[in-house]
Amino acid sequence: MNLLSDLKSKSCKVLQTLKRAVSRESVETESEKKESPMKKSIVRKLEDVKEILDGVDPTEVMHLKGFGSGIESTEYDDQILEMLSGYNVIEWDGDDYNNDSFTRLLPLAMAKYPKCRFVAFKFLSDTQEGWPGNSNFPDDFDFDVVGVDNTGKTDESGGVDYAYLGIEAINATGATKTICLGGGGVPKQEFDRGPSSVEWTLVPYTRLVNNNVQEASLMEYVEVQPRVTLLEQKK
Repeated sequence: MNLLSDLKSKSCKVLQTLKRAVSRESVETESEKKESPMKKSIVRKLEDVKEILDGVDPTEVMHLKGFGSGIESTEYDDQILEMLSGYNVIEWDGDDYNNDSFTRLLPLAMAKYPKCRFVAFKFLSDTQEGWPGNSNFPDDFDFDVVGVDNTGKTDESGGVDYAYLGIEAINATGATKTICLGGGGVPKQEFDRGPSSVEWTLVPYTRLVNNNVQEASLMEYVEVQPRVTLLEQKK
């Protein structure tokens, strides 16, 4: 009887050990899934842009930008997607993917125009911190990343000069068209400081900031700057 009891006891201990091992392996696997970056991409240099464009004419490059969050309306989205027809490259300033950001259109544009190439311009300091691994884009959204050195570059208040990033992107690709979905102060700075050859289409999206409606900063240019055209909704 003692021998039988000992065998049962040892069998129970072995089973418990196996269960703990399986449980621990499952937890580690889930942890690895959570910690593994969604995307890994080689960060290219500004001088590589010509190679990335691969002979694409600057008139076939569209720069997309706007509010990075807070866009609740989608009323112009289909119209914007139609406007992207015929462009072989779509570039943006490396904003993350969000459902309430202008970046929500990027994966939709890829699905609609699968031959189009997508290029994100991002400060090198951000790529060194793991971007685009933490960019939140869907796994099947493929794009090139171009790193821009922002060493010593600050805006008038001493903060990050995001307008410099957008201007460098425009200069690198030679794009002459920009579609701006709303947009805070940065697009206005880019308009003021960037190439005068760029024509802007302003999408009149707004957002709420501290319960106040924020309009696009470029709205004040619609009537006075011929390079800014307000997008009107199709009827």
